[in-house]
Amino acid sequence: MQQCSLFWQRANEMQQSLFDVAQAVQDNRQYLATKAQEQRDQFYASLPCPCEGEPKDDNERMILAQWQWLRNHDEKARDRFFLLGYECLRRILWGEKKKRRMFLDEEQDMDAVATAFEYVFRRYSKGKGYYVDKNMIVVLQDGMRHALEYRTKADEELSLDAIKGDYTRQIRHIF
Repeated sequence: MQQCSLFWQRANEMQQSLFDVAQAVQDNRQYLATKAQEQRDQFYASLPCPCEGEPKDDNERMILAQWQWLRNHDEKARDRFFLLGYECLRRILWGEKKKRRMFLDEEQDMDAVATAFEYVFRRYSKGKGYYVDKNMIVVLQDGMRHALEYRTKADEELSLDAIKGDYTRQIRHIF
């Protein structure tokens, strides 16, 4: 009987130590996240103002809005930055369509702009101190090129399913 109670006592101690490990891991993750946030804030606080005077073009307006958002945590600057990025991506898409002589309907246009937008602005949410200091338009052009040329595995499977469906419909039509 005494051995049984000793067993349960040890089992409770082991279980308690396991809970302590889980708590320690959680505390460590929280500490590391806080430390990383402090380092990002310190990095962004050290950035000099990117342009002097009034911005002259979209690139300077975007870089200034980016700087205000990242340095001061200004939500209005973030919204202005994202809106300018979206408008520039639409113009870049229009230029790409004209240059490549390609036709996209309105839904494909919106999808390409959304994919490019996500590709470019996802870097800010990763929290590794991402900052563009020279030419934001080139970064947006790279994002649009990625959206127009890169095909995911899901896109390829979808297109294969569409081809299979077309082939099946043609066979059914013949018979």
